[in-house]
Amino acid sequence: MSTTENPKIPGWTRSRSSVTLLAMDGGRIETRLYASLRKWNLTSYSFVGTTTVKDFLRNAGIREEDVGIVVINGKRQQLDTGLQDGDVVSLFPLIDGG
Repeated sequence: MSTTENPKIPGWTRSRSSVTLLAMDGGRIETRLYASLRKWNLTSYSFVGTTTVKDFLRNAGIREEDVGIVVINGKRQQLDTGLQDGDVVSLFPLIDGG
């Protein structure tokens, strides 16, 4: 499994199965990606301090405009919603059709 480092964020690594920001005092969320977003194949995300869904997307390499619905712990939320340790974040793509 190959791993790449993000030079803009020290300690951050991404592999095919997870995104991890190494932390001493952070949190961890479970991520569930659906439909076309599954190509990122991410299952968890660790972070330091405070973070938002937007931060997660940026670090994971997912474009904000590709996400249509954000659900955190079973409730629909916005991209600027803060994340807490143990949250379950489900992301659904924009759906187009007639």
